[in-house]
Amino acid sequence: MTTIHPALLPRNISKLPFSLQRVVRIAMSQGSWIGSGASGTAIQQLGAMSPEQTLGLLPAIYVLLDPSSIPSLDTPAKVLCGLSSAMMTWSFLETSLRAPTFPRAASAELWPRLWAWMEFFSLYSEDVIDASQAALFFRSVLQVVINPVSTRLLD
Repeated sequence: MTTIHPALLPRNISKLPFSLQRVVRIAMSQGSWIGSGASGTAIQQLGAMSPEQTLGLLPAIYVLLDPSSIPSLDTPAKVLCGLSSAMMTWSFLETSLRAPTFPRAASAELWPRLWAWMEFFSLYSEDVIDASQAALFFRSVLQVVINPVSTRLLD
């Protein structure tokens, strides 16, 4: 039987501001931040959260970095959505890591998931774009995350 680190349990979402709890639960149930309402005000609220509140994102980070949700390279729209969601998740993880109360023991369960996504991005960037365009690719994915109108183009 495998046990999960207590910081990664869904009950910890209750540490988030109430307005974010709904968004996080939707993202977890859909397996993506895209379409969950995470863009806009939810991302802006992140900067105002206390370190303890930020740790309420760890359950979502754990779920959304699940390697089984890495898209196949033969579906470009899903790849962009998957990478957009993963990049947002990485950003939230980076913010969480800055919290002085970040449970270092939980990282043992997070890092294998993070590495699987990083490996996917590495393969994607090698197969689809050359290294000189990697920065442009990151900007375009970030644009999809920031601008919810862009996500409609992927449907």
